[in-house]
Amino acid sequence: RRAASACLEWCRLLKGPPTSFIWDQAWLTVDARTIADALKYAPTGERIRIAEGTMLRGQYVCSTPIHLKAEAGVRLHGRLYLESRCSGNEAALVREETTGSSTEGVVEGLTMTHYMDEAIQVRSGHWILRGCTISSSQRARATTSIMVKAVGCVQLHGCRISRSQHALSLERASCALFACECTFSECKAAIITRGGGCVVVERSSFVANEAALLLDDLVHGHAEGNLVDGSMFGRWARPSGFRCYRNSYALPEEDEDEQLIE
Repeated sequence: RRAASACLEWCRLLKGPPTSFIWDQAWLTVDARTIADALKYAPTGERIRIAEGTMLRGQYVCSTPIHLKAEAGVRLHGRLYLESRCSGNEAALVREETTGSSTEGVVEGLTMTHYMDEAIQVRSGHWILRGCTISSSQRARATTSIMVKAVGCVQLHGCRISRSQHALSLERASCALFACECTFSECKAAIITRGGGCVVVERSSFVANEAALLLDDLVHGHAEGNLVDGSMFGRWARPSGFRCYRNSYALPEEDEDEQLIE
């Protein structure tokens, strides 16, 4: 790659077949010393692997959609900013399991702790979080774990988020969330919206939360096939544009699903 940046002939060779296929399958392995620069200069679609056992502290920025994969034992105490030039609204709720594309960023297998600041702030673009774990670094609840701002779309697959005021917050109507097979526990309200947006939650578990969802009146979407050990909406009402069906409740009196007509 250094040669390609200084020589047009090398640039042509590295971008053409079969070398382009080799580069597409390659991973750049980083550690605590090199990760900041790797994220800063990564081109769109780069595949970056954090070496096993790496301990990270501080703030890191992914400014282009890349595939960031954490190996076993990797922990980040701090904040991760995710952004890209892609519109999250255009890519909202695409459910295919895609990785390394030019429009979607992926963060996989990362364990994070936080307290005063959000663990992840999605500033823009479409990001997929797969198999990530986020929790408070203290015994008390942390602030919001994932905040989606401006025009952003987040897909959560198999993630576990616990001990925070809110596991995820959508800040604008242009934001979207799709969560599948996740666990949200010990939160005040696991998912909160502040100005509309789209929320879809399927086959996930809500454990020991004061409420699973705190949604404003402008939200649309649905919750389907989830396990809820308390109340879905707490003392708040379900928005008219949001549907609930086929969810399982630990207490029958907390059942807030619609009655579907077969």
